[in-house]
Amino acid sequence: VDIGVKYIGKKIMKKDVVLVYISSHGFMRGDKTYLQGYGYSSHENLWKVSSISYQDIYDILEPVKCHRLLFIDACRNDPTSPGGGGKGTVEDVNRYVWDLMNSHKDIITINSSSSGQISYEDKQWENGAFTQAILEAFGKEGKNNTTIKVDQNGDRVITVEELFNYIQQRVPSIVKEVKGETQKQKPTITNSKNEAEDKIKTKNIPIYLLK
Repeated sequence: VDIGVKYIGKKIMKKDVVLVYISSHGFMRGDKTYLQGYGYSSHENLWKVSSISYQDIYDILEPVKCHRLLFIDACRNDPTSPGGGGKGTVEDVNRYVWDLMNSHKDIITINSSSSGQISYEDKQWENGAFTQAILEAFGKEGKNNTTIKVDQNGDRVITVEELFNYIQQRVPSIVKEVKGETQKQKPTITNSKNEAEDKIKTKNIPIYLLK
């Protein structure tokens, strides 16, 4: 993320969109929440160089002067990492992430699940339910045979709002189909101003052109 932002930083215009998509497992160390990187190790000398904190991600995006979107496909119910991660409560994780969003202005964050929920994965999807729903919306998983309309106004352009409306309906549906009636997962959208979903003005940002 850091290298990518620095590489294109001078070319970014105010109306451009920087979209960062992260699919990982989260854990806490001390009072910070981290996301595991590829080849993550919980060893005391290796965990920090094989992970990245939420704080680092927001700090990297902060100087970028354009529309900034952060997609995170990760559980929000398990604050400990496998094999010896940090300790903390669900409330600790949620409070930490919320404080970060409030301290970084105008970065829209779309989380794969609501507070305290699991972000489900399955071999049938070969990824998470959240990622699966987004691939469907973009037509990357064959014909979208659901009754949920992605391009709501028919202009062949998918905006942040249209994508979110789709995945917020589709994710609970496919989780229910594959994982059972009692399993819940509902994506959320927030911005650093702590505004309600219907008040986030930048949700009309176009992010995908349908063929």
